[in-house]
Amino acid sequence: MNLKNKKNPKLKYAIIGLLSVGLVAAAITVWYFNRSQQSASTQSDSSIEESKDKIDYSPAKESDVITDGSAKDQLAKPTPEGQDKSSSQGDLNLTITSASQQDQTILIRTLVDGATSGTCTLEATSPGQTTITKTAPVTTQASYALCQGFNIPVSDFSNSGTWSIQVTATYNGKSASSKTNIEVAKL
Repeated sequence: MNLKNKKNPKLKYAIIGLLSVGLVAAAITVWYFNRSQQSASTQSDSSIEESKDKIDYSPAKESDVITDGSAKDQLAKPTPEGQDKSSSQGDLNLTITSASQQDQTILIRTLVDGATSGTCTLEATSPGQTTITKTAPVTTQASYALCQGFNIPVSDFSNSGTWSIQVTATYNGKSASSKTNIEVAKL
């Protein structure tokens, strides 16, 4: 019997079977890899969506808002024209960093140096008009303190025009004041 000339059908089926198993294994590997990539992408997308759900989109708290740069930069700026940083006691100083009208709200922002707590009092005056008085606590941030902020509705002002703003901070029996003017436009 000559083995070289005879074809061995069992060997042929074994090779075909091994190739089939190899192809199936490769297909499963590719499928699993693609599925894990999609799952990772979906998890990444869902974690982004979850993190979006955790973001606070509400308006900034008054204590979070400082306009015109960082607090340290604002302390280094010279006193704006029309602003009087006249009254301070000891190491307590107060600076009005911004006074502006945004839509129907007057925004007054300050920095307080030398206090870790206390009270800020704002007085807005205009000749012949009723004085507007507001108070806010002194709050501390990472490296500075400020009056928590004053957001005054324009409707609180009896008329349009120039109003004098004076903010006074008190802390441990000391006080410091700062003045500026603002143009109020009632719409």
